[in-house]
Amino acid sequence: MYDFIIVGSGLAGVSFAEELRKRNKTFYVITDNSQKSSMIAGGIFNPMILKRFTLAWKAHQQIALMNTFYSELSDFLGHKVIEFMPVLRKFASVEEQNNWFLAAEKTEISTFLATDIIAQYNLAVPAPFGFGKVRQTGRLQIREMIDFLQEIWRNQGILLEETFHYQLLKIEDEEVSYQGVKAQNIVFCEGFGVVKNPFFW
Repeated sequence: MYDFIIVGSGLAGVSFAEELRKRNKTFYVITDNSQKSSMIAGGIFNPMILKRFTLAWKAHQQIALMNTFYSELSDFLGHKVIEFMPVLRKFASVEEQNNWFLAAEKTEISTFLATDIIAQYNLAVPAPFGFGKVRQTGRLQIREMIDFLQEIWRNQGILLEETFHYQLLKIEDEEVSYQGVKAQNIVFCEGFGVVKNPFFW
């Protein structure tokens, strides 16, 4: 018997599975890869809301957790899945430049906003007022990460690549089972596909 059955292997599903692996919990993944949003996502991470130069919710905690999680995952896979690169914010006016500098003076924001204005960066992007640089930003290689993890699970025999049929799920007091696979818990990580899940509607 497994600790968990995970339905779906997008970003949420693989992240949950990785947390289980690190905690020595067993799991079995069922996916038909029909939900493509994780596979085509740009993977950009950025702690700032750049319209108003304010922090995203719990930005410091999220960035710290993300750095640790994806760096450890890169080590486990032997493949870098996180790439750090700056995000540039194009200024539309002197007023926006001033607002940027005011925001950068705030203690909770100063680690994320560089105070140097970057001059014309790319001739194809006219920027007479320059750019501001956001630090601690970058990109996740989501598709590669999912492909690597699915290959590991496939080799371990804990990946079923087919459509999940809800009517075949058996729920009992102490366990759930699906086509002979038993677990103590089931977690649905289906993304938008959850709209078809009868357990939620």
